[in-house]
Amino acid sequence: MTPFTPLELQERIRWYCKARGWYVLAIAIPGLISLITQYGLSNHQVLQDLLIVLAALLLNTVMYALTFWRPHWQLYFEILAYTQIAFDLGIMTGAIFVNGGLETPISMLYCIPILMSGAILSWRSVYATGFAATLLTITFALLDFSGTLHSGSVAAPAIHMYAHYFVPTLVITVTILLTVTVIADFVGRLVRQRTEYAHELEAVNAEKAKTEAIIKTMGSALVSLDTKGRITMVNDNFEYLTGWRRDEALGKSLSEVLPMIDPYGKRVPDDERPAMQLSALGSHGNYHTRTVNHYSYIRKNGTSFPFISSLAPIVLNRQVIGLTNTFDDITEVQRLDQLKTNFVALVSHQLKTPIGEIMGYVNNMLYGVGGKLSSKQSAYLGEIRDVAERANKLITDLLDITILERGGLVLETQDIRLSPIIRDLLKVYEHRLQKKHLKVKVVKAEKELTVIADRDKLLEVLGNVLANAISYSKHGEITITATSTEDYAEVCISDKGSGMDPTTINAVFDKDQILSGAPTPEGGTGLGLYLARQLMRLQHGDVKVVSTSAKGTTICINIPLMKG
Repeated sequence: MTPFTPLELQERIRWYCKARGWYVLAIAIPGLISLITQYGLSNHQVLQDLLIVLAALLLNTVMYALTFWRPHWQLYFEILAYTQIAFDLGIMTGAIFVNGGLETPISMLYCIPILMSGAILSWRSVYATGFAATLLTITFALLDFSGTLHSGSVAAPAIHMYAHYFVPTLVITVTILLTVTVIADFVGRLVRQRTEYAHELEAVNAEKAKTEAIIKTMGSALVSLDTKGRITMVNDNFEYLTGWRRDEALGKSLSEVLPMIDPYGKRVPDDERPAMQLSALGSHGNYHTRTVNHYSYIRKNGTSFPFISSLAPIVLNRQVIGLTNTFDDITEVQRLDQLKTNFVALVSHQLKTPIGEIMGYVNNMLYGVGGKLSSKQSAYLGEIRDVAERANKLITDLLDITILERGGLVLETQDIRLSPIIRDLLKVYEHRLQKKHLKVKVVKAEKELTVIADRDKLLEVLGNVLANAISYSKHGEITITATSTEDYAEVCISDKGSGMDPTTINAVFDKDQILSGAPTPEGGTGLGLYLARQLMRLQHGDVKVVSTSAKGTTICINIPLMKG
């Protein structure tokens, strides 16, 4: 038996049910015509035909009712269909040979089960039914011609015993039946293809409707653009956030509907908008998703809102045919972030004064202001000083980050010789280096390097990187190497610690991951490298991890070099 998919099975069952009525008519109408033509000629013949018609009607009615019993059971459906075809062949045979056999047009009733098997079953069933009908026709015709079996119709001409009439009639009848079989197979294939196409179209339409529903009701605003920046589709949330109705926005350029302004309130030119830059890629460049923030959109009513958006090109056959832009209003997020920043600044500022006082009192006691101390007391006070220094460093880092994020950090850049900065750095961290028994090797450049930077902030950057190396080094030597390129002086600090894995490298420059993670060795804040990179980028430099392995890590600071 031919296996069907569930959707194909349902479609075939619908065809099967429709075919039932035609079966009934195919049996009933010729039978009734036969009854009418024979009425009054032979009561016995009329009764016989009436019984055949009633049997056919009853059988097809029962089969029609059984079709709805278990409509999703494939095996049941196929068995029922094959049984029906077999029964109909029997009924057709009885109707044909009771009403004149091969000599009457009613013998073409065999075409009905052939056509039906082609419509509701496989191509094998079509040829099986066609050959069965042909074999029945030949068998009963030969039995009739030989006198073994006589057709019972008195309306049929009694010339079936003549060979010159019988042979051409039999050949024509068989030819017609075989031709109908081939046609039924062709029609059946068309029906099956139509069924498959109907299911594919139905599935595509269902998927399309599902996708449209998802897009229409998604939480983020969505707008799709063509390569010229014209709007081709928007969703409900786009209308809600921007104030533009769908019918108003379609066909307009995105810059006309949603003007973009930068953090300073200046309108962003069309050719500088990320969406237009991504659309202009055409068949060139890398196709990637781009995230955009730090900008605001202007609504239809003139009000603005900050947003974060994700831009993705629509690529077909390696050609950009448009892009999608999803965005969200982040006004509330920025408000909460500002509250958090203000809170951190307030707490840090309030903590800095008492920590400084504690450090002052401890230093006074260590210097003997309060009297002579025992070695044990000096050790405890030394630990207190170290803890206070780490707390003070944390507070300083948090305040610096807060000032950076507010955009309130003022830098005083000047020409600075690099060698004195490195000497001052080693003096500041001399105590920590001695405590861990670490040595520092300084590899100077061939000539004195002069950089353009804020001296205090550069010292803070170098200190953060060196402190990180000290924290992760348990023994051995730390190397500080100064070199230069055409535009930058490069100071690389290498340790022999445990190294970093790729996940850690990405995390050390991410403030959110740092603040959500655990403290670093020796109670470090974990903010040092993040803050160092931000400070250097403000000075047009950078901090990056150059190499890392199980034997240590090298971090380099690029500082703009004074030329001339």
